[in-house]
Amino acid sequence: MFNSGETAIVYMEPVGFAYGRNAIGGVVIGFDVDVLLSRPGGRKVIEAKNALSVVRSSRHENREIFFDFEIDLGNLPSGEYSVKLTLNDRHSDETAEVLLDFSIVE
Repeated sequence: MFNSGETAIVYMEPVGFAYGRNAIGGVVIGFDVDVLLSRPGGRKVIEAKNALSVVRSSRHENREIFFDFEIDLGNLPSGEYSVKLTLNDRHSDETAEVLLDFSIVE
């Protein structure tokens, strides 16, 4: 539950991702994240492809990675909402979806 105008922080720990290589041979992990904010019944409020890009470089093929980001809830009217986050792996055809339900109160 959030008040109108607040910012939501989303924390994610993806698993099963692929690796790329950078120009000097290091390991790169990368995702592009699509965001779909909707109301009950599937009415779209906001849809943004590649709203966030996450790229991490490493010397090793790490299996542990996390990232967080903020979603500015702006001045959404009170009510129920769902946000669907689609993680698109930059180094494979794999995707993962996360659905978060929340409400806005005044």
